[in-house]
Amino acid sequence: MDLETQLRDTLTDERRALPAWDDAVARVTTGIRRRRRRRAAIIASAAAVAVLPALIGTALLTARGDTGQTAAPSGGVVPWIGQPVEERYEVKRRSPRPDAPPCKGTDLSDMWTADGTLLVSPNFLGRCTLSGRPTVTAVDTTTGQRTVVPSGALPRSSDPVHQYPATVDAGEPARLDFSVGPACRTAIRYRDAEVDIAGRAYPLEGINLSCPIELGEWYVQPPLLNAFLAVTMQAPATVAAGQPLMYTVTIVNPQNRAMSLEPCPQVRQSLGDSAGTYLLNCTPRRLPAHSRTTFAMTIAAPDRPGKVRLRWMAIFADGTVGIANLATDGVDVSVTA
Repeated sequence: MDLETQLRDTLTDERRALPAWDDAVARVTTGIRRRRRRRAAIIASAAAVAVLPALIGTALLTARGDTGQTAAPSGGVVPWIGQPVEERYEVKRRSPRPDAPPCKGTDLSDMWTADGTLLVSPNFLGRCTLSGRPTVTAVDTTTGQRTVVPSGALPRSSDPVHQYPATVDAGEPARLDFSVGPACRTAIRYRDAEVDIAGRAYPLEGINLSCPIELGEWYVQPPLLNAFLAVTMQAPATVAAGQPLMYTVTIVNPQNRAMSLEPCPQVRQSLGDSAGTYLLNCTPRRLPAHSRTTFAMTIAAPDRPGKVRLRWMAIFADGTVGIANLATDGVDVSVTA
């Protein structure tokens, strides 16, 4: 018997046939119903899993007192909440530095004054120290000779922001406070005043040295410790006096990890003499890695017209800060009548 004949006999042999279902139609119907019930159970489980985070999120929001605040949609702006701060975070500053080699006059930039303070900074890529008090000289109009002008000594400030002496890097100002008697009616005795800083004479203009003058010691205001992020501010160029200025601040997290917003950062904002400290709207709870988040801000404009500076700074619970438009110290805004 050849192979083809053997295969035909085998396939037609009734003794080798598989037993049939008792009720083929009923069995198929039962299978369909079973699959439908299984699919419905899977859908219901998925829906429950999807709802669970929302319920948990609602509970957390309620516990934090943020009910009603929802996260901004992708590409949107986190709304302003205007919640004042009762106890401010303490900001951290750079630790005092050890003394560096003394500054030389040739190492220093031009001097300038601001609100009773002399400022000067190194103009080379290095570090140096200014200490003690400088000498002030002027031409005595009664003799025509240049002479040392008598001066008193201002005590050192107890403010921890003042670090003595002034150990500074290029572009970082060393500071020295001075005071001139406000009620002096003495006839002008001195002219062409100069202050000697590290062997370099700087003109000291606009100060009546015939009145008693007091000089402090050189100190530095150490910079704040910046959080590892970038902050930019977008504000209208003008605002009406006494009206709210609405602007936005964008925080960029360049890190490879998310940055937590818990505890919620505090925001210090100022527009001229209008200022306040508020909680940031921390609905997002974190800044994802390599992301940018924009926050809406509001501040009242001063009552008087003029050109003022808008400044913004976030203070995190660890004492680090994020300053908007750090290079320009904020943006200019014109207050109109």
